[in-house]
Amino acid sequence: MTSPEHTGTTERRRGGTLSPRTMRRLDRWIGLPLCVLASLALRLSGLVPQRTFAPPRRVLYVALAEMGSIVLAAPAIRQCARTHGVMPTFVTLAQTRGVFDFLGGEFNREVCVLRTTSLTALCADLWSFCRRMRRGGIAVAVDLDPGSRFSALVTLLSGARRRSGFEGMAQPYRGSLYTHTVDCPLGRHMSENFAALVEAPFSEIESSTTTVVDLFIPAAASTQTAESGSVLHRLRQRIPYCDPGRRRIVLIHANRSDPVPQRRWPQQRYIELCQRMLAEWPDIFVLLIGAAAEENAATALCAEIDDSRCGSVAGLFSIGELPALFALATILVSSDSGPAHFAAHAGLPVVALFGPETPQRYRPLGATVTLYAGLPCSPCLSAHNQRASSCRDPRCMQAIEVETVLGAMRDALAPAERAATA
Repeated sequence: MTSPEHTGTTERRRGGTLSPRTMRRLDRWIGLPLCVLASLALRLSGLVPQRTFAPPRRVLYVALAEMGSIVLAAPAIRQCARTHGVMPTFVTLAQTRGVFDFLGGEFNREVCVLRTTSLTALCADLWSFCRRMRRGGIAVAVDLDPGSRFSALVTLLSGARRRSGFEGMAQPYRGSLYTHTVDCPLGRHMSENFAALVEAPFSEIESSTTTVVDLFIPAAASTQTAESGSVLHRLRQRIPYCDPGRRRIVLIHANRSDPVPQRRWPQQRYIELCQRMLAEWPDIFVLLIGAAAEENAATALCAEIDDSRCGSVAGLFSIGELPALFALATILVSSDSGPAHFAAHAGLPVVALFGPETPQRYRPLGATVTLYAGLPCSPCLSAHNQRASSCRDPRCMQAIEVETVLGAMRDALAPAERAATA
């Protein structure tokens, strides 16, 4: 079971949750033998004649992966709904529930939530989930997590006759829990891997291509009108001198609460970047965004930058309100994290900093510039190690210089600047 990513939301953890290390250990020491036993049970059940498979009306997506991965899978899920006339149902962790509010539309109509506050709560939610899925007659289930045995078991527990998941040398052993497996090549972008995975259970129903279409999906944009007034009002309440009508808004996500610390760009680099941006562009205002857990770190970062045109809104907006915030902004600078994918999905230009993972595989879709040093040791995070790298000195992130980021920003901002002076 992989840990979810934090984003710029007000959704605080209540009571505490199982740590990422604990979830990885449970996935290995309990998930592995359960996969073996379940595979044996499936072989025995294969001796019993099965009823004819009927075309499904709904598809279950087991979405326990990080929020960014769920956003990358969104185009394939929408394409599947259009092509096959099926409605998506999702099961996710409580920490990742907000991403479905962000995606909107068919993504937040039916979402089952599993709590990880304790093993008791998790087991209770799994029991309720199984009863709900089996009563609803789920025929197809798709496991979107390439590195979790737990997600494969959840896919099986749904009662779906057809189950698809990733399989290959880079993935952990999950037995024969899937009826349809798809390779997940390291050199292919995850959106394309998800497209093949989502289409796999339908290969014998009707032919269809597995290409990613519509990189800009306007589902998130539909919430901008409803939320924009509230977002702008609270923004002006928090920072009265921040006026999106007069200044260009540059969003910075310093990613201080990331459970994968290897992805963080050094804090001093963010301070220098913001100070140089503010000196170079007198018409911009820098807003630091992040989760509620990052609020104190963002406030301290603002103090270090020490400029009246810099403020923090970390923890101020929910995930569902992010499209409205992005609509007010000009660009986002972030390390590889959920907000980078959210912003790109909403159509905001993004400068994304990659290190322990490769942009060839996880680059946010849309108008994104990726900066990547490409050191021989990178990427060091994978589904096989469940993103638990032993690296304690992420030189891949340190190799990205402030001037390189500024150069990418100049290139991204240049068309708007030329249009403004024309």
